[in-house]
Amino acid sequence: MNNILKYSSKLFFLGLAASAIALATNVPATAEETPQAGQELVNRADGQWIKDATGWWFKYPDGTYPKNQWKQINSRYYYFNNQGYITTGWKQLTGFNKHKEVSWYYFDPTNGDMKTGWQAINGKWYYFDPTEGYMLTGVKQIGAPGVRKYYYLHPTNGDMQTGWHKLPHSYANGETIYYWRYFDPEDGHRVEGWRKIDGDWYHFTRGMGVMSSSAWNGQYYLKEDGKMAHDETLLIRGKYYTFNSDGIVTSVKEK
Repeated sequence: MNNILKYSSKLFFLGLAASAIALATNVPATAEETPQAGQELVNRADGQWIKDATGWWFKYPDGTYPKNQWKQINSRYYYFNNQGYITTGWKQLTGFNKHKEVSWYYFDPTNGDMKTGWQAINGKWYYFDPTEGYMLTGVKQIGAPGVRKYYYLHPTNGDMQTGWHKLPHSYANGETIYYWRYFDPEDGHRVEGWRKIDGDWYHFTRGMGVMSSSAWNGQYYLKEDGKMAHDETLLIRGKYYTFNSDGIVTSVKEK
């Protein structure tokens, strides 16, 4: 991408005179070399970080500075605004590299580096693309291969959702049907299989996480509201089934 620039990790220090004395070293860049609270100046082979009363900006050797663009410095991405200062907090921007859509990004409130992966922000969880940093929305499969799970990220705000949600599923024939799904209240993953919720047992299909309803699952029956039948007698397809406290059928009678 034309407006993404990557820089070496060599350090350069200013002398007491007005001109800079460049001291090349083989020391790799560390986290402390990025903008930190209390740090006023950090030199680079091709420029230097400078902090003034407004914020951090990056000065090239010729006195110019990046603005209105993404910039990669020591493997971290920053976005410089129209005045040349790093962006912090939430910002809606056109992406870089493969992602060219306008999306939400989050930049560290202090350092200004673009955040990726799971981030807790103001008490809510968000997930940002691990490579390009844009905020994900909708139902997404997240995690390492073999342990990936589905999560529901608010379609507009992006914050991780938990509990019950009725979500659409589109089929190849163009039909869209809404199904109830349940997302774990602790870590937000989509539940599959059996789960006890508020004192009642429910079953969610494997692979899709759809709540089973008006259907048998082995010897158990899931009612229209998804709850497993127990301690009751129900009329199911012309027969009366009586269920005990464990949900097992104890008798069947013709209507």
